[in-house]
Amino acid sequence: MLGHVRSIATLQVSLGWLLLSGLLVLKVAGAVAAVDSVTGNAGALQDEAQALWSGCRICHSTVEMQRGPMLEGLPSWYVLAQLEKFRKGVRGKDPDNKSEWLMGSAIQQFSQTNAWSNLAQWISRQPPAPGPRVIRGDREKGRQLYAACASCHGALGEGQAQLGGPPLNVQEDWYLREQMVKFKQGARGHHQADLGGIIMREAAQGLEKSDIDDLVAFLGHLRPKAQIQSENH
Repeated sequence: MLGHVRSIATLQVSLGWLLLSGLLVLKVAGAVAAVDSVTGNAGALQDEAQALWSGCRICHSTVEMQRGPMLEGLPSWYVLAQLEKFRKGVRGKDPDNKSEWLMGSAIQQFSQTNAWSNLAQWISRQPPAPGPRVIRGDREKGRQLYAACASCHGALGEGQAQLGGPPLNVQEDWYLREQMVKFKQGARGHHQADLGGIIMREAAQGLEKSDIDDLVAFLGHLRPKAQIQSENH
């Protein structure tokens, strides 16, 4: 009986993800259609970027129930690199990694990849979105751990484009923790073409989960105060 109940629960979760994936594809398809309708007027590039961004916000905002990471403030080179990884199947092909799998499904709707540059530039020009600190840890221990990360990600988490290290001080702490756990578990950084991911996967192997919490708590402290929402909200 218990096994039957578990099977039903698993089926319900799977159907929920399939429904969400379908809604996401429809939303992104609408954004793509809007991009296709943009003509060559003076504001065409901005209109194109805004149309694409409206499709992204189904997950990358607090507008919808499905909650993905905020993207505002990420550098254009990093956004473009990740879009390419999803397009090529370097990321987003593992159904067990559901958030990436959803992104992998959505990215297939984009046939005109030349529009991505405008989208990436648009995202990079937006001020980083505020967010609460939700991960608790020992910041001093996190600071010590971060010394090994600073060469790629910058002393203040500002990123190092030359080394392919994205900024960490504009990303939400819950998302940073989630990705570090995925690197440690091998759910991310397993594709042979994902050099940056492989490096991160190897780096995460020596960390305990408490280390990850400490590290992320320190990184959360590096976010500008204007980006940090009151934890009472």
